[in-house]
Amino acid sequence: KYIYAHEYERKVQRLSEMYISGHISNEDLRKQMFYIALMAKVYMDCITVEATKEAYKQNNIKRVKWNSEVDNKTCKICNNRNGKVYPINGLPPFPHLNCRCWITPEN
Repeated sequence: KYIYAHEYERKVQRLSEMYISGHISNEDLRKQMFYIALMAKVYMDCITVEATKEAYKQNNIKRVKWNSEVDNKTCKICNNRNGKVYPINGLPPFPHLNCRCWITPEN
């Protein structure tokens, strides 16, 4: 039985086993590597946001301002949140993959 802390670890292990056994085509290997890299990016984005929030909390920041990169690629959700101030514990999640938004302290 396998026990993993994250789905990412499980996928990497299964891919390794398939590669070593020779039961994977080059195309399937490429696809799986793409999905693993995408999953790693999602985890890194989540960790960055959580680390930023934790640093702000440790510095007694109670509220944060949502900042959006506003251009023709900006989604409606991010556009509507741009400039809004949220309590640090009430910050909505970033709405999509590759979100270009960031938060800054608001006193």
